[in-house]
Amino acid sequence: LVQGLIKNEKINRRGKLFVIIGRRTFSAAQNASTFFERYTNAMFVGEPTGASPNFVGEEDPFVLPYSKIAANVSHLYWQSAFPQDGRIWIAPQIYLPPTFEAYRTNRDAALEAILNYREKTN
Repeated sequence: LVQGLIKNEKINRRGKLFVIIGRRTFSAAQNASTFFERYTNAMFVGEPTGASPNFVGEEDPFVLPYSKIAANVSHLYWQSAFPQDGRIWIAPQIYLPPTFEAYRTNRDAALEAILNYREKTN
């Protein structure tokens, strides 16, 4: 998907390609967001991602020997960004914090912002 978008000059332009992110953007979605940030001209809309561009993921279950408490531990380091990238998240260019009003009225503020942005720039 990302490679196809990179090659498509009609889509891979600022103001044409958008990625909606938020606090629930983590794991594989964080990897995808990092790739979009790194290799495309996408604009990010919403809240900061829920993980850093480089993060620890994938988990192994284990049981503590005496208490028998079950737990999981992450064991794989995902380095999708440059090694020196110490950010704790990817920040959006268009920041839209969640509001109760948007929730109550079932509005998608990020999608509305994208559509309004595109209308203003076309």
